[in-house]
Amino acid sequence: MTYDIDILLDFVSSLALVAILALAYGTLRRRFSGPTMAPVLLGFLFGTVTIIQMHTPLTPMEGLIIDMRNVPIALAGAFLGLRGLAVCLVMAMATRYGIGGVGWISGVAGMIVAGGAGLAWDRLTRHRSVRGAGPLMALGVVMCSHLVAAVLLPVDIAIWFLTVAAPPIVALNLVSVPLVGALLERERQLMAGETRLKASASTDPDTGLLTQAAFAREVSLASSAGRTSPVAGILIVGIGNRKDLAQLHGSEGLAQVSGALRHRLKSMITHCELLGQSDNGDILVPLLADEMTDRAEIETALRRGLTNCAIALPGGESARPTASVQLHTLSEGYGSRDIRKQLAKLPRPRPASARAQTPARPNRGASGIHHALFAKSERLARAIHG
Repeated sequence: MTYDIDILLDFVSSLALVAILALAYGTLRRRFSGPTMAPVLLGFLFGTVTIIQMHTPLTPMEGLIIDMRNVPIALAGAFLGLRGLAVCLVMAMATRYGIGGVGWISGVAGMIVAGGAGLAWDRLTRHRSVRGAGPLMALGVVMCSHLVAAVLLPVDIAIWFLTVAAPPIVALNLVSVPLVGALLERERQLMAGETRLKASASTDPDTGLLTQAAFAREVSLASSAGRTSPVAGILIVGIGNRKDLAQLHGSEGLAQVSGALRHRLKSMITHCELLGQSDNGDILVPLLADEMTDRAEIETALRRGLTNCAIALPGGESARPTASVQLHTLSEGYGSRDIRKQLAKLPRPRPASARAQTPARPNRGASGIHHALFAKSERLARAIHG
């Protein structure tokens, strides 16, 4: 009986170790919002916990280890996606191979089955807004499929494993997976709510431009409703001398420039209510299907119109932004999510020519000397570097 209690305590401590990962899940997901960095880091953490569990196992016979390694692996598949699961699996399989013994092939196969079960569960339940107790219990059931890898053990060991070790492992899986999964799902729901809250702020308060998420939504809805002809492309208008303007006038001055460009664009295009701003600060101009044939002329007209005159800034200063324009063609049958994904992958617009990036000659005032020195240094740099 004492031996059974010791085994139970070992498994409970392993469960507590896995539960700690739920804290890291929310923190890293918020810190690294992209599709790559957070899953990779979390996969490394889940893999580390898996390795720790494999080094503190129950060993009923030489070469056969029993532990809860497949719980974090299944949860990695369910909540980290393919990238996170791949990192976790590589670490876990390499460790199990290094431990060796008669059960290493069965152990590696069980890891693959558990991770695949978690990944399949995620694909089947992703459409649900909330994955509650029922789906999480189902995850615990399907990940127990890793026990089928026991058939790769020698016959006598496999019989012992399936009759003696498997029942308590199943019971612990059905308890631990829903409990830890509920913590991870709670963090996922909190982050989804935060994302919806950010998306509800449809307009940038400094520039008056639609946020990137709102732009994607409005372009998709406008095209679907037939209010305009379908939007077939997006012109990304970048401020070529953004860094120089930020150094001279600060972030508020740069926002003033973007807002002024919005007003200037309103007089040049017909669907000005759909103007947006990317997460990089570039201005997004939807291009209708019937305008795509004249896109070269439109790009030239926009570039010239945006760089024709200086923009007055508070304090008597002025700025002359340079515009770099590039076209991104949208695929057919797109939705707002598709637009957001495409915008996230866009490269920054190429800067305009060096001649076009010469700052405006400012009015002589309190900061006139600063502007004059900056302009001279630009001309000197161009003379030196050709």
